[in-house]
Amino acid sequence: MPTPNNNNSTTLLELALLAKDVYKENAENRGVNGWKPQKHGSLDKSSGLQIQNYQNDERPNHTVIAISGTN
Repeated sequence: MPTPNNNNSTTLLELALLAKDVYKENAENRGVNGWKPQKHGSLDKSSGLQIQNYQNDERPNHTVIAISGTN
């Protein structure tokens, strides 16, 4: 099992910001706190499933998967 690199960890605040950001209506409007959405890395389903790949200066690929509840 790989050893995590704690010197380059994503903070809980950053994870929370990305989790909120993934719900922006258009993928072109996404990006927060230095994280940029990858152009061909989004999937938005009407069922509430949102998937977005992000990158920043330290991490080339970070995927956020969010599932919203439905009525």
